Amino acid sequence: MNCLLGRTAWLRTNGIMTSPGEQDDFDSLVADMLHGIATAESANRLETMLRADAGRRAMYLDRALLHAHLAATPLAAGLIAATPRHRMIVPAPQEDDATAGRLSSGSMVRTGLVALAAGVVAMLAMSNHDRTGWNDSRMAASTGPASGLTGGYDTRQLPAQTIAMLASPSSADRPLVRTTLAAAGHVSRLRTVGGADLQLDAPGVLGLVSQDAGALFQGGVQARVSGPGHSYTVEAANLRIVDLGTEFRVDRVDEDHIAVSVFDGEVEVQSRLRLPLASWSFNEFSASGGTAVDAVHGLEAVAGEAVKPVAGLVGGAAAFDNSRAATLQVVGGTGTKVGTGLLSFSTGISIEALIVSQWSGELYDYDEIWRKEDGNSRVLLSFQNDEDKNAVYSVPAVGPGPCLSFGLQFAAPGVVDKPRYDELDMPLDGRNGRPTLAELTDGRPHHVVATFDSFTGIKAIYIDGRLRFSHAYPAGSLIVSGGPEPGSIGSHRGIENFTGSIDELSLYDFALSADEVTAHHRRLMSGQPAVPAEVFRQRKAGEPPGHWQAITRLVAGQTRVFNQHSGLPVE
Repeated sequence: MNCLLGRTAWLRTNGIMTSPGEQDDFDSLVADMLHGIATAESANRLETMLRADAGRRAMYLDRALLHAHLAATPLAAGLIAATPRHRMIVPAPQEDDATAGRLSSGSMVRTGLVALAAGVVAMLAMSNHDRTGWNDSRMAASTGPASGLTGGYDTRQLPAQTIAMLASPSSADRPLVRTTLAAAGHVSRLRTVGGADLQLDAPGVLGLVSQDAGALFQGGVQARVSGPGHSYTVEAANLRIVDLGTEFRVDRVDEDHIAVSVFDGEVEVQSRLRLPLASWSFNEFSASGGTAVDAVHGLEAVAGEAVKPVAGLVGGAAAFDNSRAATLQVVGGTGTKVGTGLLSFSTGISIEALIVSQWSGELYDYDEIWRKEDGNSRVLLSFQNDEDKNAVYSVPAVGPGPCLSFGLQFAAPGVVDKPRYDELDMPLDGRNGRPTLAELTDGRPHHVVATFDSFTGIKAIYIDGRLRFSHAYPAGSLIVSGGPEPGSIGSHRGIENFTGSIDELSLYDFALSADEVTAHHRRLMSGQPAVPAEVFRQRKAGEPPGHWQAITRLVAGQTRVFNQHSGLPVE
């Protein structure tokens, strides 16, 4: 009776509305599965029930996880490594005439181990996309904070780099991590960990990018470096001002122009070289033993055994078969804390790839193009279909169905230390210029670019050289990313694996313009790299890659105005 009452309470708590007969049928199927006597037909019925009902998925896992320690046996561990992602069917045990319809106690235990391990693994794969439900909390509890999650969204708040201390006249100074600070009605004073004293005038908006750099979105900021060997840099779109000692000021004149004044010492004004931060062509993939090398910094992307070299539209490409071994993990580019490392984006980002997709578009099927997940500070570009289970992340809100998702963690202006994760989910519905799922999976290569620009607030997705979907955030929204976790091409922790091929994958630490996206598409369609190979000559010559070039220097007593887009001085 107690067990019956407990089950009834559980059903009501989890909102499962079903008749007693249907529930008994479900209970019977689960029992058969966990005891290793499920036939292929009954396993298919159970899989159909689980896919249709999140409450039943949770119930199944509650029961299976009571015995999860069985999965640690050598037999179960071997099965976990070999189980395909999207299958849950456990073959019925082979029986001869003498044992048909029954199992000995020894074979029952062995088959139960197999069934339990397969069921748990399959359910984790099927339910890892329920990222606001059981998966995050229970998986974190079972794996521990050091190992992270094996699926879904990692909601851990990883340690972040402290950038500055915000001065307070009435209390202790407040430590700040990567965030966007808005000075409203008063002057904000800060001291960076890198040794610079900052004064942000109201109404000013300053993005705290790192311990020695900030981005000015509005108003004016004055910086004074406290000692030799210290420096501070202020970024403004395609322009940055690098302190060479000791005091200077940057003011926004209007949306296009920046005024730079030097009070003491000297500054160098630089303009951005609009080149990738990292770029994998996959041209050398077949000859490198399964390793693709970034042409800019030499970051290696090491392939799982299921990733194969194939011919691409531009040289070689990497082919993925949607299995757990179809993964490319990037070695390097990480940092010790959130906000650090080469693959840490702040004021802008572009993810560019040439793909041939065979994505199914089915419910709860996900295909990753790029993903780096440092706790809840993640960057992703992936195909998704998860109904409305993660609608809280979708900005702007869209209806359920297949989509191409571009996810970033943001620090919004004036909302200090409270970053928010958002996804730009482009429905693949053929409406308002958007492509359909059939168009993107027609067997032909498609150029995909996702961009975000903190200085305009525009987040956008381009397909085949044209803008297809966008959303405007408040200007000054800063990307919170980077940290200790590796980046992945074509998968996420061995799941959500891509189906098809990926080629010419490049990451930029700024937003490509619409004209640049169009130009890249034209080059790719003509069989040429999006970025001409000759731009990487510095790397090939053994010199460190440069991303900024000097325009001029200003000394004490000088003030000049610059166009923040071109980087050129204005007379």
